[in-house]
Amino acid sequence: MVDLMSIQKNAQQIAEAIASVLGI
Repeated sequence: MVDLMSIQKNAQQIAEAIASVLGI
């Protein structure tokens, strides 16, 4: 079974990485 908390953390990290690349 998939851990929703880990998915949420990964999604947040990805969003932050994209934001940093875009310079937001």
